[in-house]
Amino acid sequence: SLSRASSLLTTPIFTRLLTPEEYALTPLYYTWLSVFSTLATLDLTGSILLSGLSRHKKEADRYLSSATSLTLTCALITFLIVLLWRGQFAALTGLPVHLLLLMFLQILSGIVIASVECRAKFFYQPKRAIPSILASALLSPTVAYLLIQSGVLRAEGRILATVIST
Repeated sequence: SLSRASSLLTTPIFTRLLTPEEYALTPLYYTWLSVFSTLATLDLTGSILLSGLSRHKKEADRYLSSATSLTLTCALITFLIVLLWRGQFAALTGLPVHLLLLMFLQILSGIVIASVECRAKFFYQPKRAIPSILASALLSPTVAYLLIQSGVLRAEGRILATVIST
């Protein structure tokens, strides 16, 4: 995909700009994002959502709305649990609390984006998904580079850029 190619091309740039400790924060963040995203969303996005849409063709929008609402509700409940015990989760994950909170912002926005993209795929409207794909692939590395170069958000720059571009 375009975002993977962009990531592959920019990796050498970011490894030179960041110290090993700063660089290591990004894979740690994305590892935990994958875990929390799976737990928080019950993995209802993607192929499961498309499969359900194909079974409920006449009421596709209602099905998509219901599935998105359920997924958002589960994610918000998980977010509240993490928020209540943020110190313990920060210690468990090795991530600062502000990155845990940012992670759930990314999960919640990802649910909405996945629903829009799923609808576009189901109704064969691929042009609707193109802006978000291009924004993620092109905007993210640019914003990350600018944040890192500013010196303010060196370690978190790549992560924040991804969230902003989503």
